[in-house]
Amino acid sequence: MSEEQRKAILNKVKEGTLTIDEALVLLESEHRSEKQQQEPSFQEKPFDEPVKPKAADAPKEADSPKEEERFLSPHVHIVEDEDEPRSHHSSKKMRWSDYFGEAVGKIRNLDLDLNFGSYEEVHHTFLYHDTALHEFDVYLYNGDFEVVPTTSDEVRIECHARVYNVTYKEQAKQQFMKQTRVDFEDGRFTFRLEEKTIKADCKVYIPSHKLDRISIKLFNGALKGNNIASKTAYFKSTNGGISQTQMAFDNVEVETVNGHIHMEGQSDSIDLETVNGTILARGAFQRVVSSSFHGNISVALENEAEHLKINTTSGSIDIRLPEHVAVTGKLHSTFGDLNVNLPEVRVLEDVKEVVKKRLAFEKGNSPTPMLLVATARTGGVTVHTIDKERTV
Repeated sequence: MSEEQRKAILNKVKEGTLTIDEALVLLESEHRSEKQQQEPSFQEKPFDEPVKPKAADAPKEADSPKEEERFLSPHVHIVEDEDEPRSHHSSKKMRWSDYFGEAVGKIRNLDLDLNFGSYEEVHHTFLYHDTALHEFDVYLYNGDFEVVPTTSDEVRIECHARVYNVTYKEQAKQQFMKQTRVDFEDGRFTFRLEEKTIKADCKVYIPSHKLDRISIKLFNGALKGNNIASKTAYFKSTNGGISQTQMAFDNVEVETVNGHIHMEGQSDSIDLETVNGTILARGAFQRVVSSSFHGNISVALENEAEHLKINTTSGSIDIRLPEHVAVTGKLHSTFGDLNVNLPEVRVLEDVKEVVKKRLAFEKGNSPTPMLLVATARTGGVTVHTIDKERTV
């Protein structure tokens, strides 16, 4: 392990996103790996080559809500050197992110095996025919969840579960069915699995028509959806990323503690918040509110919105707007640079003090221009024209 890697681990401990025990296990694990690399029988692999991770198991049961908040994976963001190529920066960031994500994952899996021991696998499908689905409500404590639209009127949930603290397969099946609540009544579908000793990866197929409401809450797992339509949508994961592509919502709210957010599509109102992770959003939105405590934020607008309010404490902000949009903007940063690269822009204020930078500008002559407010504490803010060929 290099000196730079050791410093990065210590920095994560100081920031509180990595516990002392996790750091010690991580350092010891890398020390053993270095010894193995010195053996003649070991075939060295390049650092960039991905290592196949072990399958994720059920999380250790938390004693309190505060204890649950400690399941945070660190992500290291390396400050870029302007003299280095951009592709090199991206490569370094990806390597560091993979490095910490895989290492902490191994620590957690080891902890889970010690606490829960062996498991039995259960595969089960819940199927409802001829549904008039209007509301979709999910709570899953442990496992990934994916939503897929279909042309049929049925609702089908395919579950692949690991059940811990059981001795044989039939007992695992009974435990899974006992702890899983599935209801369908008056157009509302409910799926709940709160048992902490069961990890269930679920894939649900729902009718493709527009719903009145969809709500999916996960504690330890990632959420993915594509081409989902609803009047209101609420997605939350305490420890896992959230991704929605080709979405069509009137109002959508997304919240994570430790995970990345990726949203593409259209929505009148979109509210995105994460504590530790990046936020990527692209589409046609009217009102955008986006905040991250530790992570970069990138928003690409394909229309003239009403307002954008973007905030990050430790990270940078990248905003892309249509070329002919009328906008009034206010950018703030403590240490980073503020840049506006738009055609025919008028700078109203440009303050460049040591720990206080402020830039106000306007573009266009519309009586109702879009209002843009972006604040980055340690990183910079860049506003420029959207590239239609580029994806977020």
